Order: sequence, then structure tokens, then C-alpha cells
Amino acid sequence: MQLREWNARLHGLVVFRALLGDPVVAKLAALTDRLEAADDTIAPLCDAVAAFEAALFAHTTNLGDYLSNAVLETETVCVRQAAAGQLSPVMEAALNSELNFLQKLCGLTLDALLEAADRQNRELAFLPRWEARQLDLTAAYNQRMREAGKKGYGMFAKHHVFTVETGQLVPVKYPDPQKLSELPGYEKEREKVIAFTIDRVAGRVPVIAGTGTNNTQHAVNFSVSAAQAGADALLVVTPYYNKATQNGLIAHFTTIADKVDKPIILYNVPSRTGCNLLPATVEKLAEHPNIAAIKEASGNMSQVVELFARCGDKITVYSGEDGLTVPMLAMGGMGTISVLSNVVPKQAVAMTDAFFAGRVQEAADWQCRLLPLINDLFCEVNPIPAKAAVSAMGYGEEHIRLPLTPMEPENRAKLFAEMRKQGVNV
Repeated sequence: MQLREWNARLHGLVVFRALLGDPVVAKLAALTDRLEAADDTIAPLCDAVAAFEAALFAHTTNLGDYLSNAVLETETVCVRQAAAGQLSPVMEAALNSELNFLQKLCGLTLDALLEAADRQNRELAFLPRWEARQLDLTAAYNQRMREAGKKGYGMFAKHHVFTVETGQLVPVKYPDPQKLSELPGYEKEREKVIAFTIDRVAGRVPVIAGTGTNNTQHAVNFSVSAAQAGADALLVVTPYYNKATQNGLIAHFTTIADKVDKPIILYNVPSRTGCNLLPATVEKLAEHPNIAAIKEASGNMSQVVELFARCGDKITVYSGEDGLTVPMLAMGGMGTISVLSNVVPKQAVAMTDAFFAGRVQEAADWQCRLLPLINDLFCEVNPIPAKAAVSAMGYGEEHIRLPLTPMEPENRAKLFAEMRKQGVNV
């Protein structure tokens, strides 16, 4: 093949046009351009050869290996059509023609290129020679085409881990030797946490497992799994994001309750879920034998009063709002499921014990005394402050996952100062 044809075929790629944006192939095209210019000056030619080799050698010394990988990773209109089962005759002909050329390009050497340009090899004898080898590129690509609908195509068939660099999705060349199938995933991780807790507690206290999601079938699966693991009760939050109508909530919780033989605690926290479980709905759900209680965290005392008025004798009500624990106990609540008790458990117990012992004013005093700490524990999205607090107390690492981020320094300082006022050693 003559130099002009090499150069024209390289610049005339259509199916594999994206290859011209590859840094190594672009340098090769620049080299053929320099040779085609028929400039007798040696320095620009040396620059072009050296620039190409430097780009290639950053990956491999073999042009055939590099090009074949680049071709197989390139997403083309042909492979997309093949994946859809509709490769047109025009595109098939173009594909075969370009693959034939690229296969020859894989075997191109510097000496062969100089010979095609009618340049004296000895002029560039001091430069290193890249390696080359002929590959059956057509057969390899056709195999990829046949597997496109099953294994993906382009770089997605070759790699399984990707990252974003300068706005582009690129494969991670050397990822950790771990398969996605080996990762526990959120669902398995949840199951392991629940099972570990049940095993560690060993029956000393009841274990209530949180099994709610915004997907009814997933919530059923989580609930069944937790029940089988030995959880004593299940805490099931209202569906978040996609939410539900009140009739949808009845169907959601009823479906879960029908599948497990464990007490279910409804969890209403509309500030987090965007879904409010109304008292009339709770009244209907309370008729199910497996729905035993509700963690009420709406923060709306009018709604709380209506809840007790409608079904206070039909379902156990727990406060889910630390700032309203004593007022809800005064309405008939039986306790609290709180964030506060993670940080000052003795004080939280003292508050509820005082109330149930009839020392209502003492309980109210505790509520007022603890209110600044409660406010600080919710100055950022829960559980950011709670995790910062318990970590400072020596219980585990302050590890949170995105989109949550570490507590702001000024909020952290304020929280820790209040904790010290409450007698917590941090």
C-alpha cells in the first residue's frame, strides 16, 4: 500500500471515525500527514515519529495490540445496529472494508511506512522501532458483534469498572480483583446487620428491625428475612419518594403484615418521606392483628391528638419526635423510639421513668433540660450529628455514606459543647 493510500484510508474512516480522537491514532495520522507533505526537512519528521512512539509506548510497544484493543472498545453505529438485529448492507460493507484496512494497519512498521513514503530508513535509524503483528481483526470484531446483545459492546464488553475523567466515561484499567457478584449489596448488607445484631444481643433485649422501603415487594422480602433471622418486631416506614395515597398505604402495610407473623410498628415521618400516614388510615390498619404500634414522628400535635382520639385504645403509640416525648406520653403514648437515647440513654430513660412513675413535672423538667441537645442532634440531617456524637463517645467510627457528608465544624463544636453540658465525656 502506498503512502497516499495509507493516509487517505486513515483519514477516511467512517464507521471507526472515533478512532481519530484516540491520542495514539491521532499521532499516527499526524505522522502520515508529515510524510505525505513530502518535506525533506528531517527535524519535523523526527518530531512526528517520536511523538507517535511516545504516545504508543505509554501503553504498549506493539501497534497491533494497541489498535486491536482500540477497535474492539470503540462503540460504532454498526455494533449498535447489530445489537438491535438490524445491520444494514451499506454499513456492513463499510465495516468490512475498514476492518480490512485496520487489520493491515496493525502490521504496519516504521520501516514499511518510510519505504511507502520513499524515505531513506537510515535517516531515522537511531529511533526505536515499534512492534507490529497481523491479527485477525475481522474475526475478533465479528465475534463481538455476535455477542453484542448478550455481553454489551465496545468498552462495556471489555471492562466492568468505569470512572469519569474530564467529563468522559472511561474504563478503569486495573480495578481491584473483585467481581460485582462478590459485593454484598445493600440488601445483603442489611440482612447481615440484622442477623449480627440478633446474634450479639442473644435474647437479652428485644430486637426491632427496620425493614421498610418504598417498594412493597422489597419491604416484604426484608420483613420475611428479618423475621426468619429472629427479629422480635419490625419497624416499617411509609414509602418514600414515590409515596402513596392513603388507600395505597393501607394496601402496602397490609401486604407486609399478611406475610409475617411478627408485630409491626408503623413509622410515620413525613418530613423525611414526604408521605403522611393520617390517623384515619392508622385506625383502619390497627384492625390487622400483626400491626401493633406506630412510631409517630409527624411533629404535628393536632394530628397526634386525633391519632389518640381515633385509635389510642387500638394501637400502641410511641413518640418518634424527641422534642415532643413528654407531651405524647401525656396523651397516652407508651414510650419513645428516639435519636436522643443514642447519646444520653440514662437521661432519656430517667425522663420516661419519671413520667410513668407519676412524676410528671420531673419528666417535663427533663424534656426542657434535654431540648438544646435534641435541637443540636437535628441541626443537620440525621444521622450525621448522631454518628458524630457516638463516635466522639468511643462507639465506632464516624463513617457515613454519600449523599450524607461529615458534620460542619461549627455545628460539631456546638453539639459537643452541649453534650459536655449534659454530662457526656467527649
